[in-house]
Amino acid sequence: MIKKILVIAFVGILCFSNFTNVLAVTKDDIIGYVNSQSVCGDRALFNSYKSTFTRLLKQKKLTSSELQTIYSYLQTSVGILNSKGVCKVSDVSKLTEKEKNLVLGSLYAGAGIITSAPTLTFAEREEESSITKNEENKKNKNNKTDNNEKNNIAKGTNIVLNSETGTIDIYENGVLVDKVTTSTAKMTYTGFNVTYVVVITISTIVFLISLFIFIKLYNVHSGKNRFIKNILMSLMICTLSLSAVLIIFGAKIDELKGLTNLISLNLSNDTYSVKLNENKKIERYPSYGYNYGSLKIQSLDIKKKIYFGDTTDLLNVGVCQSTFSEMPTEGGVTVLSAHNNKNMLYNLKDISLKDVIELDLSYANCKYKVVKIEILNDTQIDKLTKQNNKETLVIYTCYPFDSYIYTSKRFVVFAVLDSINWK
Repeated sequence: MIKKILVIAFVGILCFSNFTNVLAVTKDDIIGYVNSQSVCGDRALFNSYKSTFTRLLKQKKLTSSELQTIYSYLQTSVGILNSKGVCKVSDVSKLTEKEKNLVLGSLYAGAGIITSAPTLTFAEREEESSITKNEENKKNKNNKTDNNEKNNIAKGTNIVLNSETGTIDIYENGVLVDKVTTSTAKMTYTGFNVTYVVVITISTIVFLISLFIFIKLYNVHSGKNRFIKNILMSLMICTLSLSAVLIIFGAKIDELKGLTNLISLNLSNDTYSVKLNENKKIERYPSYGYNYGSLKIQSLDIKKKIYFGDTTDLLNVGVCQSTFSEMPTEGGVTVLSAHNNKNMLYNLKDISLKDVIELDLSYANCKYKVVKIEILNDTQIDKLTKQNNKETLVIYTCYPFDSYIYTSKRFVVFAVLDSINWK
């Protein structure tokens, strides 16, 4: 009797294991699930998860059990978000504290599994995208080794849940790339360098105080007062010179710093080749810091390289794409930003409705027509949506253009896709 029970149990375990293998979750299942969720019309649920975590998913070695766990975490989060009608990060405020913690905790746990996994080498990624995904192939891939694997992991992406601020902080190559905020998200500051603003403000105050004291002592003649007046004069010359240098050459200094940062991160200025599949869907996305094309507005004499990521370091170099927006040709909203100085998007102030904006990318040439121009507060990130239900390009910079102080206003240009020429 005992033998029969053991045999039945053994056969049952074999059948169950085979059944679970048939139903094993793949990377495409997770990506497809995220893309299929919608509680906001035609906008996919929680775009930040789709555009960042699933992109990273394709770059990692993950076992079947790990993929199943990530899928379960995602289903938990999606279930709560759908029940409360949450479709974008700023809507998380609709949730109770317990629900918010469960959503963020689940997403963080799933992201933690992804980021801690070994990084696929380029050859392995090419192989994984071209073969049928089954357990045997996954095991073979997981057994592969690469001499540069440790370097790849060190330069990978890390996602940190900041419990104090309630944000998910995303780091790539050790650089903070994005903050997913549970209350109020903001458009990136793209005006005059904040550090320069502080230095110029302090220098101006010191200059005025020095000038006031110098005038008071001007007609008082003594050895001690003469010495003080010389110090004050030197101080005024230094502070005035420092402010002038930052105002006149600040943009050039930032550009040089940006190029230095690209070199230190070992990133190339060459255009990154984005890979498409046979259906013209993006299979290989650019990593943080990579240039994958250029922005051209012929009527305004603007031609700038586009970098993936919108941190301060990259904004010093060129036009930057938010990693939480869609890539061009994906049918959603692509958000670009850049500084408003004369080396970047200063001429954007002269843009007009129906002007043509061109994105010359490594995989396609896209042309957009301007349909709306708005001045928004930096907290009105929910306004960066599709226009006329068409694929939309959003470009913003700080406003007013000639301001040398910190500003919370953004000059925002909306343009809809007019044509795509694939390369």
